[in-house]
Amino acid sequence: MPMKKLDGPMLDYLTAIDGSRHLAVAASADDEPVGLARCVRLEDEPDTAEIAVTVLDDWQRRGVAPVLMTELARWAYAVAIRKFRALFGDDNRAIAKLIGAAGIPLVPDGNGMLRADIEVGAILKLAAPASA
Repeated sequence: MPMKKLDGPMLDYLTAIDGSRHLAVAASADDEPVGLARCVRLEDEPDTAEIAVTVLDDWQRRGVAPVLMTELARWAYAVAIRKFRALFGDDNRAIAKLIGAAGIPLVPDGNGMLRADIEVGAILKLAAPASA
């Protein structure tokens, strides 16, 4: 469910990038932001971070999200994050199809959400041929 207002603690949580626990990368075109990927390390699973990727509508399906995820994965791997956890609504058919097509299991949480655990190493392995 979308938030109507960001309060102080939530705003702090979303913007407190520290380079170890909370990471973020952005993409821009013509000095305008077009996408953002961020992750926050889970306290009870320190090798796992919850990930969120946002790309502006006009830039979707143009390769922005994979670039953002690859850059975030490089940084995450350097600080010992080995897995990204994606949480999204079970009504988000587009992302469920994309993640499912990659062979990543989708696990329902019983509250209308799906969870996918994505190995950081797998992202880096897929990106390696592109950067060679």
